[in-house]
Amino acid sequence: MNWFSSLFGRGHEKELAEVQHTSEEIGGLNFKTALEAHIKWKQRLKGVIDGTGSEVLDPNVVAKDDQCVLGKWIYSEGNKKFGTLPVFKEVVTAHAHFHKCAGHTLELAD
Repeated sequence: MNWFSSLFGRGHEKELAEVQHTSEEIGGLNFKTALEAHIKWKQRLKGVIDGTGSEVLDPNVVAKDDQCVLGKWIYSEGNKKFGTLPVFKEVVTAHAHFHKCAGHTLELAD
């Protein structure tokens, strides 16, 4: 969380006060929960690829970056509060790339 605090620090003292209070939330999103959800994708993808998982995932849905909690935040509250910051745009790009790669991985596994 210190990393996000340093990224969004200048000009966002109100949001940082919230972060210091909760130590996990910035601008209306619990980043710890959002990051943990994305880390679990590694396990889910591995299960699909190696056949140990029973989950059926649609590559077209997985490739969309606006369906998860983080994506919904990015395209709503996050954009409203941080959309002009270059580092926010980097987060948006990295997140979209993550979903595109996850979707492509599923396509290859099929």
